Amino acid sequence: MKSLEWEFLGLSLKNNIEYSFLFSIKDNSRATFDVSDEASLNGNDGRELQGDTQITIEPRIRYSISNRVTASFFFRYDATITAGAANPGFSTTQVGLDLRISLAGGR
Repeated sequence: MKSLEWEFLGLSLKNNIEYSFLFSIKDNSRATFDVSDEASLNGNDGRELQGDTQITIEPRIRYSISNRVTASFFFRYDATITAGAANPGFSTTQVGLDLRISLAGGR
């Protein structure tokens, strides 16, 4: 949404709002097959040795008042889910606020 008019302290400010959403998923696995068992080969069902699934979710919103003040807020969730007991899975969560103010002056 661009150029939303808003009156504040007698000033007419033009506001911009931007939304974005990031979602990604990556799946890795390693399996072993018994070549002496024909039924196992035809079904493509091997015995999974290890594997993991990585998930990233990040919604973000950015708000601009004219070209001088910009604020951005985001939330990011990263998770790794593992198959097997060799390595446990983990997740991280990040929350952030980015505020930029541009000051200019001179003679």
